[in-house]
Amino acid sequence: MINLKKKIIAVVTTVTLAAWMIPGSAFALTAAELQVQIDALMAQLATLQSQLSDLEETPAAGAITGVPSDFTFTANLKQGDSGNAVKYLQIVLNSDSATQVAASGVGSAGNETMYFGPLTKVAVVKFQEKYAADVLAPLGLTAGTGFVGSGTRAKLNALLGAAPTTPTTPTTPTTPVSTVASVSLAADTPAAKQIALGAVNSIAAKIKFTAGTEAYTVSKIIIKRGGVSADADVSASSFTMAQNKSAHRKLSTPTRTKPLSLFLVG
Repeated sequence: MINLKKKIIAVVTTVTLAAWMIPGSAFALTAAELQVQIDALMAQLATLQSQLSDLEETPAAGAITGVPSDFTFTANLKQGDSGNAVKYLQIVLNSDSATQVAASGVGSAGNETMYFGPLTKVAVVKFQEKYAADVLAPLGLTAGTGFVGSGTRAKLNALLGAAPTTPTTPTTPTTPVSTVASVSLAADTPAAKQIALGAVNSIAAKIKFTAGTEAYTVSKIIIKRGGVSADADVSASSFTMAQNKSAHRKLSTPTRTKPLSLFLVG
């Protein structure tokens, strides 16, 4: 646009210089010849003025003065909101006379504010209704609402020349692999309960051994007995080891580096 204005100034200057060449010059053109040149220059000037008018009325994509080139509308906006996004919204609205916030004073072009007031809401309604096919029709609406939602933001970003952002699909977080061995009660361990005298193969607890990066050895397991029972009531204690592969599998003769002892503590 600046180059175009320079061209217009150059054309006007050329016309003025040509006019000054007429009086007192031995090499001056005839009036008819000079008029032909002036007519040609005036025609060129009219063409340049028309191009300048088109540029001023229709801002180029991504070239709306006052809005950073890397800015996009990413959050919804409504009356009562404030911030830079509101100011940039007003600038975009003021770039088109059909959607301007105000013709003069506060909110007009060059006087945009960071507050989303009633005037901004009215301008947003005009904007939505001007681009109803893109903003309102997909929602089944026929009248603007003044609320800057996803559809309105998409149109604003399109005018700014910004590519629409595609939301990324959230990834399922992976369970971190522990490098430290641990021993804990299994999730399906039985709750505390009373065991009838004479009961056989009653499961008291399920314990989970988690392997780490280093080998380890379990030398003993201590189970505390509670209630009114006596040591004599427990004739024997045993354990079964299960290996977690595709399914739980009981090992009748588990291999251990050291004997595994079971202690009952009263």
